Amino acid sequence: MLIIEEGRLFGRGVITSEVNRKHPKRRRFSLLCSCGIEYEVDLCNLTKPSSPVQSCGCYQTEMAMKKNSVDLSGQRFGMLLVDSLSERVNGTVRWDCICDCGGTCSRTSESLRSKFISSCGCNIRGSNSIHWNPELTLGEREIQRNTPENKEWSLLIKKKDNFTCQKCLDNTGGNLVSHHILSYSKYKEARYDIDNGITLCEECHKEFHHLYGYMKFTDSDLWEWIKDE
Repeated sequence: MLIIEEGRLFGRGVITSEVNRKHPKRRRFSLLCSCGIEYEVDLCNLTKPSSPVQSCGCYQTEMAMKKNSVDLSGQRFGMLLVDSLSERVNGTVRWDCICDCGGTCSRTSESLRSKFISSCGCNIRGSNSIHWNPELTLGEREIQRNTPENKEWSLLIKKKDNFTCQKCLDNTGGNLVSHHILSYSKYKEARYDIDNGITLCEECHKEFHHLYGYMKFTDSDLWEWIKDE
């Protein structure tokens, strides 16, 4: 067993204690970030060779703010040409974009730079999708969430989040879910918006819906739950 002593530094965080395990085979630790916030992380996510957890989240926020300070107006991302700044809220910057198909959309700086977004969504809708099955009716596809758009949206969300649960940071694979930030059933217009998705593991996904249900939850509910350890 790897010996982890109190006071050991991981990025900006200092180990303060070992805590009860959520998963029997994993060790979990409480750390104090240099910004003063306490947080918990599984040992495997502290010591993994690529992209280990560096802080309570403040480091990622600072990096995102630096990236979001860049003016993307006039730049091209796939089929999208950035037209103008749409809004800047809580460190998140959205841009109004014009697609080569003639459509328009709003995208965050993060989603544009991810290289997983190449259009307003026109290239993954209906028969344009590689997953299109002409044997199914629209009603059957929507009920089963078996639409080509949903399959491709789900994969894009996981790629965007580096195939890692954004709650517990589980990245073992095979148990990840692409969760709609705004309800799939209630907000049909946002079903395939890349900014309306986040990756969760199956356990965290069930926990969220157990607490907030399936229809009435808001984006604020999700972000408060993500931060709550």
